[in-house]
Amino acid sequence: GSREIKLSENISQFLKMIGYEVSGGKQGSLSQLHVQLKRLLSCRVCYQHYRDIDDPAHGQLKRDMGPIDEMEFWEATYDEEGSRLKDIRIKLHEHFYQEIMNHAFPVKQEDVNKLRPSTLALDLYLFLCHRVFNIKKDTYISWKDLNEQFGSNYASHLDFGRRARKYLRKIKSEIYPEVNFAFEPGRLVLKKSPTPVKKLSTNRR
Repeated sequence: GSREIKLSENISQFLKMIGYEVSGGKQGSLSQLHVQLKRLLSCRVCYQHYRDIDDPAHGQLKRDMGPIDEMEFWEATYDEEGSRLKDIRIKLHEHFYQEIMNHAFPVKQEDVNKLRPSTLALDLYLFLCHRVFNIKKDTYISWKDLNEQFGSNYASHLDFGRRARKYLRKIKSEIYPEVNFAFEPGRLVLKKSPTPVKKLSTNRR
């Protein structure tokens, strides 16, 4: 793989895949994408790695970085006839790219599309997919910690917990029935679960 991405080659297809019509102009989807990419270029991401997640005080690594090293807009214009955005190239930060490659996890695109109208529901689904993919034993996460991790705007972690429980029930009943979790006072309990995407069989006949 390469940490350099040429968005102009597949951006229209990507927008259609996530449910947006491809359109130009100041209020069009391509212009809005341009704005969000520039915001992404300016943001910072903080990673914390623990030697033992159950004993975080003994051994941790913190890394603060931007997800993108370089971004070029040589001709960020919409080609009506070709239905594409011209000449946009993004180069991911080396550490960010390695994090993605080393910690990838499977999701279903159709599930993402169903949950996309709600940011919190989508965040919770991706969180579940990521955590159960690597989980070895029951994991306890307080609503307060989860609220802070998501960076939500709820007045309190109690409000966040009520809304999160609502969406988690919806995800389990309608989207991802195989996922195993439980609610305890003040926290969520994640349990070992199959991933939403079935593993391909490697058996040969």
